[in-house]
Amino acid sequence: LVKTWEDLVSLFEALPGQVWAYELLKQDPDFLPAGDMSSFSLSRTTPHALTINVSLSSDFDTYWNSRSRNLIKNMRRYERRVIDSFGAPKLTIISESDLLQSAVARYGDIESKGWKGVQGTAIHATNVQGRFYEEVFRAYGMTNQATVYEYWFGDMLAASRLVIHTSEMAIILKTAYDESLSQFAPGRLLLKAVLEHMFD
Repeated sequence: LVKTWEDLVSLFEALPGQVWAYELLKQDPDFLPAGDMSSFSLSRTTPHALTINVSLSSDFDTYWNSRSRNLIKNMRRYERRVIDSFGAPKLTIISESDLLQSAVARYGDIESKGWKGVQGTAIHATNVQGRFYEEVFRAYGMTNQATVYEYWFGDMLAASRLVIHTSEMAIILKTAYDESLSQFAPGRLLLKAVLEHMFD
């Protein structure tokens, strides 16, 4: 909504009453207005949180080999552990609009079994949050901009990620894993598989 920081100067006078400050919360630094905010002498920027941001500028092997040795070693250990216990894991990619609702419901089943279910914050097909995500994925699915990635250990759904995307960017909205399988790090293994799929 704001093309440049200078567009905000007149906002103080335009708002009703006596405005002392306004806050622009949780802004993505890659999508801020143009220009330099430091020209505003009374402005303050406070980093909120760091999130993963992976540029798909090379191939997956180049990206993966640039990661820390400990990460690569640990992931190999988790992968061997899964294969020894369940056989090769399976990545399922659901993007067909008529299948997304059931994939979101399966996601909710996993999340509801874990700590979010205990605290009452898990999404589920029977609650408001679950219906919200089903609606989001129905709408984005109609334009081929929604995908649910599922990671299966045999016939057990181990982890799931809800992703919306354009041709330029993918945003992971939510991640859940079966907490009874935590010794296999299914969420991490799924993230690696999702990144490999996106690079491909």
